[in-house]
Amino acid sequence: MVTIYSAAAPTPETQYLFIDGAYLRERAKAAGDAWFNEPIELDYAKLSYGCTKTFYYDCLPSKTAGETDDQFEARRAQQEAFFNRLRAYKGWHVSEGLAKWRKGKGSTQKEVDILIAVDMLTHTHRRNMSRLIFVAGDQDFRPLVEAVVRDGMYVTLWYEPTSVSQDLLHEADDSYRLGIYQLHALATDAYQAAHPIPSISQEFQAYPADGVLREIGKDGRGASVVNLYESQGSWVAAGTDFEPPNKNYLHLRHADKAFLKRVWEDRKGPCTWSAA
Repeated sequence: MVTIYSAAAPTPETQYLFIDGAYLRERAKAAGDAWFNEPIELDYAKLSYGCTKTFYYDCLPSKTAGETDDQFEARRAQQEAFFNRLRAYKGWHVSEGLAKWRKGKGSTQKEVDILIAVDMLTHTHRRNMSRLIFVAGDQDFRPLVEAVVRDGMYVTLWYEPTSVSQDLLHEADDSYRLGIYQLHALATDAYQAAHPIPSISQEFQAYPADGVLREIGKDGRGASVVNLYESQGSWVAAGTDFEPPNKNYLHLRHADKAFLKRVWEDRKGPCTWSAA
């Protein structure tokens, strides 16, 4: 009697998460340095919400030029401890590639792309999952995403907008932008408390009831797109938000006026500001 293997179809909620660890770490550092002068400290457990399994790929560090043995071992031990903390999370699996230091090029990772490809293709072929999330941005992953999409897997790409390959983005079924709000939401509670960002609300009225208009922001065509109000000891940037499904007004509130204006422009586009 011959038994033919047949993978059971996953339940509708079976979603796996695949993380290019170096990409996520570098993006969190760059965003934190740019906005808060401090790398964003991620709470990795928040990443896997709604996912049955999480696969994290990274490398232990290589020894750099001029680094002593003691310094290298301390850095390596710190990274090993971090990997072990991730492994302790329910449903998490950490795979390690190799890192090599090259003069003039710094540290480069080896085998990580292959490890990701093997796992993603295997779980897709066996139908262990019904959909997957991939945190990555490198052009080299385009053929992999194309292959799993063609094999019937629904792929959502999580990406940071300044560092993603457009070809990779176009291969995915869906995408999720890791902007400052999204990365901040994934930060530790302590980091969020130390580095607050503007609160967001959708309002039916164009301005805060007690607000005093101080500045007006205009887009590149000279059209007024946002008003800046002083309100209750803080600042409110208010403008239209008619993008679906919203048909009202977007209000951002923060204590730091300059920071608030930066965040508004990051969300809605550059503005020229002038006194009201």
